[in-house]
Amino acid sequence: MGSRACIFCGEPADSDEHLLPVWLQGVLPSDEPVLHYRQIGRDEGERQEWMKRPFREKAGVVCNDCNTGWMSRLENRAKPILTPAITYAALPLRMTASEQRIVAAWAFKTVLVFQRSQGDSVAPPFHANYLRDRQEPPEQVVIWFGSNYAGRGGDAAVSYVQRPLSVFIDGADEEQPREFGYAAFLAVGGMSFFVIGHQYRNRVDFRLNNMAADLFIPIHPYTGLPVSWPPELMMDEQFVDVLFHQVEPPTIEARIHRAA
Repeated sequence: MGSRACIFCGEPADSDEHLLPVWLQGVLPSDEPVLHYRQIGRDEGERQEWMKRPFREKAGVVCNDCNTGWMSRLENRAKPILTPAITYAALPLRMTASEQRIVAAWAFKTVLVFQRSQGDSVAPPFHANYLRDRQEPPEQVVIWFGSNYAGRGGDAAVSYVQRPLSVFIDGADEEQPREFGYAAFLAVGGMSFFVIGHQYRNRVDFRLNNMAADLFIPIHPYTGLPVSWPPELMMDEQFVDVLFHQVEPPTIEARIHRAA
């Protein structure tokens, strides 16, 4: 682990970073083991479930300067915004544009740490560099904010699901799909995030339709308008299966614009 490079700056990863921040132990205190659920990849056999006291996992994927510097400052800004969503209290939660930026940066930071903790990062390196330098995800990342049925009662529920994305290009000669990016679902307590990242320099527009449009609220890219949370429908494991485990999920549309 000590030979790894920090995912954000490339320096030696000499700091053990919690996958989920220590402050969550105070927001959702629990000395009892809870179910952790994780799946990275397409194969259902890669799904892992285990019992563990929540918010104790660490991974040597960042350096001390990042961990105690900009990442710590981000956690301090995100905590008061996210706590009502995590505990599912004082609803509805209304977020300004600046608060959405903080929440999106926090969600993306957490996804990148989860990715690297399981092996090589799926996201291109410039995604992490951009987040460190700008304190916001790059334009190649789209983030939606949802709720989480498993954490509705203040339970310390944690789940992370990720799979690679491929795209078929209309009119292309080859029949094989091209590597495109990744989709990730992160749930902590009563809140959840759906994150799509890709490596195209072209502008890509995503649209959630059908039932999925009522599961999530878009928070990045920013519209500059305030939003109200939670969305109309509550996310649960059945909806995760719809988004990730069907061969051709019917709920996501992508439009790739030609480069100028």
